[in-house]
Amino acid sequence: MSPSVLNSSVPRRRLGRELRQLRERLTQLPQTSVASELEWSATKLWRMERGEVPVRSGDVVLLCELYGVDEETTEILAALATKSPGLFGTPRRRENGGQVARRRRLFLVRVRP
Repeated sequence: MSPSVLNSSVPRRRLGRELRQLRERLTQLPQTSVASELEWSATKLWRMERGEVPVRSGDVVLLCELYGVDEETTEILAALATKSPGLFGTPRRRENGGQVARRRRLFLVRVRP
């Protein structure tokens, strides 16, 4: 995938769509039942399937195991989860060796009694 696609929400939405289709096709369970089985909130699963939040690869594996998905498909979907950026894109390295964060902590210490 190109860098512009990886930094977009496209992989996350695609993963969510695939997870929803697997749930509907293989289990025909409602989101609330799946969420309850995994001790998640129904909102968490709803957001994952809509591609609104990043999905951890471990969560993908749990869903695939519950749905009875084959190992190859599980690996592909888990890999797609690692390519999905978070809300603010891909994480960046700290600039200046963390100097900005250190200065902010010092500032807060000086300002707060």
